[in-house]
Amino acid sequence: NGQIAHPFLAKTSAHDTRNALEVFKLITCFINDTTLSSKAEKALADYIAQQGISSEVLRDEIYIQLCNQTLGCKKSAEQERAWTLMAHCLSCFSPSSTLAPFLLKYVSDKGFRSYQSVCQHKLLQCLNLSVSRTYPPCLLEWKTTHSNTCMGLEAFFADGEKSTGQVESWTTGEDFAGNLLQAKGIHEGRHGWAVVLRDETDTYECSGHEYVLDLISEMEVPPSFPFSKAYFLVSSDRTHEMSDARRRFFQDTPHDPDLPRNMVLPIDELSEPVPVLPRPPQ
Repeated sequence: NGQIAHPFLAKTSAHDTRNALEVFKLITCFINDTTLSSKAEKALADYIAQQGISSEVLRDEIYIQLCNQTLGCKKSAEQERAWTLMAHCLSCFSPSSTLAPFLLKYVSDKGFRSYQSVCQHKLLQCLNLSVSRTYPPCLLEWKTTHSNTCMGLEAFFADGEKSTGQVESWTTGEDFAGNLLQAKGIHEGRHGWAVVLRDETDTYECSGHEYVLDLISEMEVPPSFPFSKAYFLVSSDRTHEMSDARRRFFQDTPHDPDLPRNMVLPIDELSEPVPVLPRPPQ
């Protein structure tokens, strides 16, 4: 059944209720529609994941809907697609602390084939993380989820030396850089390093607390796809002009180097004026 009358969890607004009902339709479509191409399947999974990334209210709802769809399901093909989507979501947003132990128990008891260990691993990684990924998982994550294999990224140090480091969906820039430095024999001063993605004439810097694979995911977001805003530090080599083809390719995507990335912080009105310290005597 592709419809439910009410969300599984109580919602405080009509808007959240409507979104929960809509995402249920998308989940059942992903699980049951065998005519979807591989590209359409990945795009739909990304769209569902983006709903959880952008709305904290929907995260537990999505996980409970997925549990509902997998419980008692007898068809292997539908089971595999449902658990693929579960792993996809666990790669980019975590359940609440209330739901997490119950979801871990369900995944451990009911997980389908290799997805049991995949989902266990991803869930245990994100249990104590309050910040979601900025973007849905990249194609590398999608493929390794299906094959239950590890991921690695090639990296270059400032001295030009090349190395390959293992990466997970929840690996931060500081963790990735620190592990590579440790493998290189540097055991002190491994904190505070950044990971920089160079894309032709532009560089995108991932700070220590940001997730490394969001650098890759950002490049794969299609035009006009809904996305959250990332705050990578972007710089361009102005001595080389960006090609028109590349400019058109990334237009209306979050990877557009000309996209404003200024951060606006909401600050409540101050109850008292901030005191101005006197200047020290000359």
